[in-house]
Amino acid sequence: QTAGAVDTDLHGLDVNFSDVYGGALNAHYYHYTGLAATAGHTLDTYGFDYSRDYEEWDFYVQYAAQDGDQTAAIEYDGELLNLAVGYDVDEDDKIGLSYTSYSGDDAATAASNEGWQHLNLGDAHSFLGFADVFAQSNIEDITFTWDRQLDEKNSFHLAYHMFQLDDSSSDAAILNLNGWTGLTEAASTGANDDDLGTELDLIWGHKLSDDVDLALGYAMFDAGDYFTTNKTAGTVSPDATYAWLNANVKF
Repeated sequence: QTAGAVDTDLHGLDVNFSDVYGGALNAHYYHYTGLAATAGHTLDTYGFDYSRDYEEWDFYVQYAAQDGDQTAAIEYDGELLNLAVGYDVDEDDKIGLSYTSYSGDDAATAASNEGWQHLNLGDAHSFLGFADVFAQSNIEDITFTWDRQLDEKNSFHLAYHMFQLDDSSSDAAILNLNGWTGLTEAASTGANDDDLGTELDLIWGHKLSDDVDLALGYAMFDAGDYFTTNKTAGTVSPDATYAWLNANVKF
C-alpha cells in the first residue's frame, strides 16, 4: 500500500507445529519496509510463541525481537517477552498470572532505537489493559486474572495490572492519553521511581442468543508514584476511567 508518497510493504512467514512436547509452537518472521511512512525505514520482527495444557494448568511463552534501520546511522532494537500461567480452580473458575515486557526507551540514541515498534496489525486495543493508557514501549506489566462462568449465559472477567518502567534510567513509557503533557522529556530521564500505576478491569459477558453476545466493561487506572515524582507544575497525574458496551452479532 502507499502512505503519502512512501511505498510500504509488509510480508512474512508463520510456521505452526501442533505437537511439540505436548504443546503448540508457532514461529514467525515479518519484514516491514517504509515504517512510519518514511523511506529507508526497515524493520524485521521474528520470534515464537508456545502454549501447552497440562491437567488443570495451561502455560504460554512468547518471545520476539526486532532489528532494522531507522536511518542509515540508527538501528531499531526491541524485545517482547510474555509469560503466562493459568489454573482451572473448578469447572466455573479460572485464575491466571502473566508477565509482559516491551523493552526499550523508545528514543533514538547515537546508534540505536531501543523501543518496541508496534506493527499496527489489526486492533491494538487492550494490549496493556482496557483503559489503553500505555503504548507498547519501555513497560512491564504483571497481571492477575480471574474468570468465572456464572451460568450458561453469563460470565465475569477481572484483571488487575501492575505497571512499571522496563528501564527507569531511560525515557518514560509512551502514554496513549491525549492532551496530558505533565511529564516532560527532560523530567523522564534519571534515576526515578519506576511505579507507573495499577489498573482494574471488570467485564461482564452475556450471551443473548446463539447469534448475539454482549459485553459490559469498566476500567480504572490509578497513576503511580512515577507521575507524582515527575509531573510538571500545575498538572495532575493521569488517572483514567473507561466504560464500554460491546455487541457482537453473527449474520
